[in-house]
Amino acid sequence: MRIGVGVIRPDTDASPRTLLDAVVTDRAYLARMGLDLQRSPLVVHSGILPSVAYDDRLVFGRAIRVGDSANFATPTLGEGIRVCIEFGRLLGEKLGEAARTGRDGPLQEYERACRRRLKRDYKWGFLVNTRAARYTPAQWNASVRRMGQAGPDALVATFRGAFPRTKIARMALNFLRLYLRSRLRRVRARLGWG
Repeated sequence: MRIGVGVIRPDTDASPRTLLDAVVTDRAYLARMGLDLQRSPLVVHSGILPSVAYDDRLVFGRAIRVGDSANFATPTLGEGIRVCIEFGRLLGEKLGEAARTGRDGPLQEYERACRRRLKRDYKWGFLVNTRAARYTPAQWNASVRRMGQAGPDALVATFRGAFPRTKIARMALNFLRLYLRSRLRRVRARLGWG
């Protein structure tokens, strides 16, 4: 069994190890989750993910940034395994090509592919994350209500860190519609029309 806890800095100062220890020592919680840590060896993972904007420079001669060092964890939820698998496969292909040909071109292709696929999504995800990290409880409640009104597609896209242009436009139009409706209700209430 593997149990992992990660935290995003500077969003929180919490210790990932302290959080993990609280989970694995809470026998009542583990029992409710149907987990029995006595029957299987426990492998412990804890770590810190940097909450920084995406940097698309990945290839530095023979040194290549990958995984967490390449900031492949999505900025909205810190989930990066999908991205690492996808680009790990591509990097393997391009490394083999570079070794066979003796050229650096395939590694530059890898870097460009990552840039095309990740730069916009990670830029928007980072904006969402930095804004949400500053929310007060009241702002979280309002945000959850807005997300509920925006529909499941917008919520899933936000959580996955996927922000294609069409989805950004649809989300912006939907939030504009919600904002205008809210303003109209306030004006009606102020004028006594409501």
